Amino acid sequence: MINYPVSPESRWAMWSISQAEILKHNKPWPRRDGMEIVGLDPDMVLLLEVQSPQPAYDPATEKLERSTTVDVDANTHTHGWNIVALTQAELDAIAAQAANDAEREQAKAVYQDLMNSTGNSTQRIVRVERVCAYLLKDLFGAN
Repeated sequence: MINYPVSPESRWAMWSISQAEILKHNKPWPRRDGMEIVGLDPDMVLLLEVQSPQPAYDPATEKLERSTTVDVDANTHTHGWNIVALTQAELDAIAAQAANDAEREQAKAVYQDLMNSTGNSTQRIVRVERVCAYLLKDLFGAN
């Protein structure tokens, strides 16, 4: 049930009963005084847009997906969140990216050490080889 007058800051959606869908959303109340709309098509129901805050979740194993719930009896159109477990493929991709990032940082450190000319010629050659191996892996995906 809608309590009048409605807040001028509130946002509203228009639900079509016959089409069972939102026709318009995120609109201001049609009347400046916030009072009831007279003569509204009986097929249309105004729904208050409600934004639920993001819940706490573990991004290492979960992700958030947007959800929308329409409650015609309560006159609400709620935008919420579902916490979904990451798939094994997503977990593998995160682990691979973390390993790649760590390897990249290590290659940067080796490169910086190389540029500082520390160590003897053999040690510097080994560093050049490590940096080149990383760059080739990064460019061509070689193992």
